[in-house]
Amino acid sequence: MLSCLTDRQIKAEVAWTIPIQIKNKIGSFDMKTLSEKTENEYKEFFQEKNLHRFQDKMASVFYKAVQRIHNCYKAEKAGAKTDPAKKVQNGKSVIQEDVTAYKKQLV
Repeated sequence: MLSCLTDRQIKAEVAWTIPIQIKNKIGSFDMKTLSEKTENEYKEFFQEKNLHRFQDKMASVFYKAVQRIHNCYKAEKAGAKTDPAKKVQNGKSVIQEDVTAYKKQLV
């Protein structure tokens, strides 16, 4: 999912390496570990490695997506029903609604 969100105006092959490069830098791809990083840390890393054409914007997108995923599943572990694949009445999944709402925020 994180690769999909950063796949904007760059080759897909490049976008799909971004999470791998972040994992290599941080040493983990655990959502808790990723969520502990600040937005500025992601911006610095994106700039340091020249990960994307839009360094700051995509670092922010990556950071916000990590926070959303982490918070969703953290709540689920605490007993809240936040299954992102759960179907809602209009036939769209919660994750589709989140992505649509998120894209509107980015404009």
